[in-house]
Amino acid sequence: MIRDPKIAGEVSDLMLNITTELNQSLFKVQDCCPKDEFIAY
Repeated sequence: MIRDPKIAGEVSDLMLNITTELNQSLFKVQDCCPKDEFIAY
């Protein structure tokens, strides 16, 4: 566990940003690619 609240907050923000970007990539592939490519992705 990270003890420094400032660093913990920064890491938390980074992790939330990464999750958001991964979700956006899933939606993009789902919208733009055939189903088999989306499933493989």
